[in-house]
Amino acid sequence: IKKWPLLGLGWVNCSRYIKGLKIACPRDWRPICGTDQKTYSNECTLYQEFQPRKLHEGECIQCTRYSEACPRDYKPHCGSDGNVYSNGCTFCNAFVRSQGAIRLKNYGLC
Repeated sequence: IKKWPLLGLGWVNCSRYIKGLKIACPRDWRPICGTDQKTYSNECTLYQEFQPRKLHEGECIQCTRYSEACPRDYKPHCGSDGNVYSNGCTFCNAFVRSQGAIRLKNYGLC
């Protein structure tokens, strides 16, 4: 099985996809965020559209502004800086403060 390391953040199994060949991808929803900050429904659609560059598993998170008040819910986000942020709001605040230097590595703990 041929697997490709992607930005040191994840792997995509490309052995079942032929580059450049448009095949019918399965319709299963296993979202993957690409390095273009677009959410793809699964590995197959990521590979066909963006040639395997996986940023992280799960949907992309859109951070557009700093929030003065974040909710207290705990849904951990692991940043590329190695810090665990308690939820999407606190992660986005760190993203804005860093001027986009940090990225979401994965949902959950680092």
